[in-house]
Amino acid sequence: MPGLLHKILFYLLALATLFMLASCSSENSSQFNGSPLIATTQLHISEVGDINTPNTDGFLPIIYAAYFDDVNAVRHAIQNGAFTNERGVGGYSALHWSAAKNNTTSLQELLLHDVDINIVNDHGETPLFLALKHGHVDAARTLLDFGASPFIATNYRQTGFSLFNSQPSDIQEILIRNSEIGTRSVSGYSNQRSAERDRNLRVAAAEGRVDRMNELLREGAQINTRSAFGRTPLIFAVKNGHFDAVRLLLSYEEIRTEISDRYNKSAYDYAMELGFPYIAEYIGIAIRLHETN
Repeated sequence: MPGLLHKILFYLLALATLFMLASCSSENSSQFNGSPLIATTQLHISEVGDINTPNTDGFLPIIYAAYFDDVNAVRHAIQNGAFTNERGVGGYSALHWSAAKNNTTSLQELLLHDVDINIVNDHGETPLFLALKHGHVDAARTLLDFGASPFIATNYRQTGFSLFNSQPSDIQEILIRNSEIGTRSVSGYSNQRSAERDRNLRVAAAEGRVDRMNELLREGAQINTRSAFGRTPLIFAVKNGHFDAVRLLLSYEEIRTEISDRYNKSAYDYAMELGFPYIAEYIGIAIRLHETN
């Protein structure tokens, strides 16, 4: 319901903006490269005094410029001091709306400036998540090319990888390249066994200390080491919801995702049981990749 109210409010504000556009004279519009939104921005600045302060209708020029995919108005707003990361109704920024509406022209313009590519709205959604959610391949590809992270979880415990199966093959391939699954090997590391080192790796995984895990793996800790209950570092990382630790472990080709503990539960089983669907989906992708390689 809050999401629906946000949408209704936004569209009401959009109508108010259109009314403002209509009220701008054609003379003012032609003065600014034929863009009525630029004329409206100028009107906003003259009335409010600050391009980053909403008017009484909640109007922010840069957000509406991105919403209507007017790249000249986006550029004009930035040149006049608009904050690219300013958020409006529902926590949506200009980048959010460009991604959600597949407005790639405005999207690319914003990405050339000082913009937070992983900015989240009130639901914890990034621009990339919205692009993937709405099936906007061009926007998703652009954001991924600029380095957007598909690993950021929303308030509903979803990530870009949660939407993997619904994406076309080219986006799936880009997501896999971003995942680093199976790109490392421990074969070149020390093979000197150490029970203490192995135990420390399990502890570090349970605590989500990725730097320490990297250090221990370089020193020769066994990536599939098992505790007295049969739990591996991967299982410990999953049980405690440490996605970055899971990502690190799955980046090694030697990882064994199928190992179950004494309760006959694997890392995937725990991810599903404990309510980490995005981790389960990521493990599922790793399993499929290992099966095809």
